[in-house]
Amino acid sequence: MEIIIGLIIIAIGSFCQSSSYVPIKKVKEWSWESFWLIQGVFAWLVFPLLGALLGIPQGGSLFDLWGAGGAPMSIFYGILWGVGGLTFGLSMRYLGVALGIVDELNYHILQILSLSSVQELRDDREEIDLLQMTQSLVKDYTLLAKKRELQIDNSLTYQQAYLNPSVMKLILSNLISNAIKHSVLGGLVRIGEREGELFIENSCSSEEQEKLAQSFSNNASRKAKGSGMGLFVVKSLLEHEKLPYRFEMEDNRLTFFIAFPKVA
Repeated sequence: MEIIIGLIIIAIGSFCQSSSYVPIKKVKEWSWESFWLIQGVFAWLVFPLLGALLGIPQGGSLFDLWGAGGAPMSIFYGILWGVGGLTFGLSMRYLGVALGIVDELNYHILQILSLSSVQELRDDREEIDLLQMTQSLVKDYTLLAKKRELQIDNSLTYQQAYLNPSVMKLILSNLISNAIKHSVLGGLVRIGEREGELFIENSCSSEEQEKLAQSFSNNASRKAKGSGMGLFVVKSLLEHEKLPYRFEMEDNRLTFFIAFPKVA
């Protein structure tokens, strides 16, 4: 009977352990310090104390167990377990940072290789449906846009351009990606045409506006963090293809205009 009771207790503990992280979905806006503090209070203080009280033989007390010996070593190993949990969490954090750096380097390398390859295909041009291409690119960033609570308004209809598809895709992909990544939370990203120019507009801070201006200046600085390589690729392709472009900055709103060659 004792074996069965022991197995039941293990099963209950296993269920609690496996379901302990379910509330994470409900506290997405919390800082990790707040989450771990509350979890620590209940997981390492409240419930262990309740468990100890329930496990004390009738007529005994916690002080009796303390006097029986073994308590100091239990505390010592508990501290080691806590240190191990802390260092495990830090290792996951820095592992994530390392993987992010590797992923970013891989992205930059692919951008450079793509830039090199498309510049060799300048004369390989064809008619491009701008609506279809922008819809496909926006779809690639749907999850990111949802995470940042962005609204994307694509008002293009029948517009077409005459350009190398790889060049066009690389330009639009970087501009749309930059607009989504650097928009303010809950902002708006608009894609459309105005007076014969394709535009991509997003709501962003003055700091992000300054970064874009620096990226497209003649003495562009790579010191600004974020969006440097992508916008560098856009600038290089636009100048290589001799495509007119401009951007407007006003009231926390950035609009990038490009005049693509039309279908003859």
